[in-house]
Amino acid sequence: PQPPTQPPTLPPPEAGPGAGALGKPCAEGAAYTVALYRSAMDRDPTQEEMGRWREAIRMGHTKDDLVRAAFSSPYNARNRKPKGIVRDAYQAILGREPTPAESAQWVPRLESGESRDTLVEALLACEERRRILAACR
Repeated sequence: PQPPTQPPTLPPPEAGPGAGALGKPCAEGAAYTVALYRSAMDRDPTQEEMGRWREAIRMGHTKDDLVRAAFSSPYNARNRKPKGIVRDAYQAILGREPTPAESAQWVPRLESGESRDTLVEALLACEERRRILAACR
């Protein structure tokens, strides 16, 4: 008989406000999901959420799908202000803070009504992200 599978153990929350917020583009599995939730939603995923994403990945969904879902989540109350959306998207997708010039480019666009999906898709498709992912291999 197969031994029962254990639920994934989440890494411990890091101390201090905003600690552990940077995404980990090269991480896999639970480490990637936890880092994304911490940067995009300022919280750890629940065990139920971890299970849903583990199943979604098994069924062929990608990390990009997880990013899109995290940023389109109606429960993502912290990301209602454009400056926070920009910061969190850069943290989650590129693993770093946006530069002042990058913030100055995106914040007004979001303030004028442009969708945060546009920002997320631009970061997912950017050359910097391609270089980061290539370096992961």
